[in-house]
Amino acid sequence: MLLVILGVVLYFLMIAAQETSSTYRITKGIATLMGLVVVAFFWNLWKGIDAIFEISYPTKFKGDVGINTD
Repeated sequence: MLLVILGVVLYFLMIAAQETSSTYRITKGIATLMGLVVVAFFWNLWKGIDAIFEISYPTKFKGDVGINTD
């Protein structure tokens, strides 16, 4: 949730920086942060979906300790 809010705030800051000034460095810095937020969002989304599948099907993955064979 925090990554989504941060992404929206950075997006609006990027738009505001383009409208108020034509400095390339400000827009480039905000765009870089925006890219990092997007990558972090998709990484967390992937890890969250992976965790859901791990919980749903614990014996499907190799090396799982879901079933004791002792």
